[in-house]
Amino acid sequence: AAFSMSTPSFSNPKGCGAKPYEKKNVAILGCGGYLGAMAYGYLQRAGSLYGTGIAGLKSPRSITATAIGSMNLNSVLGKHFVLAQADESFVKLTDMTSCESIATRLQGMDAVIMCTRFGLENRPVTANTYEKTPNDKTKEFYMDKPARSSIAMEDSMEYSHMLVDNTLEACKMVGIQHVVVVETDSQFDRAAEVTASNIDKLNAAGIAYTYVRPQGELKNFRDHTYIKGIQQHMTVSKSDFSANTAGSTQSIYREDLSAMMVQSLISLDWTQSRCLDVHSDGELADNLKTADRPDTQWCMNSAVYGKVLEQLN
Repeated sequence: AAFSMSTPSFSNPKGCGAKPYEKKNVAILGCGGYLGAMAYGYLQRAGSLYGTGIAGLKSPRSITATAIGSMNLNSVLGKHFVLAQADESFVKLTDMTSCESIATRLQGMDAVIMCTRFGLENRPVTANTYEKTPNDKTKEFYMDKPARSSIAMEDSMEYSHMLVDNTLEACKMVGIQHVVVVETDSQFDRAAEVTASNIDKLNAAGIAYTYVRPQGELKNFRDHTYIKGIQQHMTVSKSDFSANTAGSTQSIYREDLSAMMVQSLISLDWTQSRCLDVHSDGELADNLKTADRPDTQWCMNSAVYGKVLEQLN
């Protein structure tokens, strides 16, 4: 697909958009999940446009446990990003029980996007990857749930904690500069109070982070494509890391949240850490929508989130 090389209209980015010629490589964990796959698709588009500071040659890199994660990612890319795809060179099948295996897969990356609670599915280890016997089993992990509801999902807080701990250890080993972490526990357990312990882990790892807490249930926007772009206006505020604020009744679209995660890398200073509460303010007003052609934008209307985030630098 041909992409225009025009510079997106950012006001004053402090993230990788501040030095667009220094292209940054980004890895995403759990791309078999719809939220992860949407973030991957947006990163892929951002990497094709000058001005974002996102690399499009070696990245984005998808970290999944088995080939099924890659298949799910490609089905989302083909449908929602109009025939986009991630071939084998961009997808790394990884033994997530091993910090060393994860570190090998993160080599050459600058930033990582992940979540705190993954949907899980028992799968055979893909042949000729890291199996020790032909019948080895593992867990595919999804950020946060697959697009298809037919997949038999399980939830294990312990296994998700292990994924987060091992990934942060691997990030330290290879010198990752910034991690974007979206809190997804409340999508599995509404009463989960995990922010403080997750922030402690991130501080202990010593890697600068953007920790995103969606205040509201996540849902999918029907028949979304990147051309439709952002659907909701969001309020983003710096949080004091305390317990959850009063539960918001407004749902947040996964498509919008994934664009917010990518925009945070472009707009926010990678050397600083912050915890952000994200609320939906309902539908995006027509006067905020861009008249630009879709091929000049990695995500239609993403400049709205750029302005919201840049006020936080």
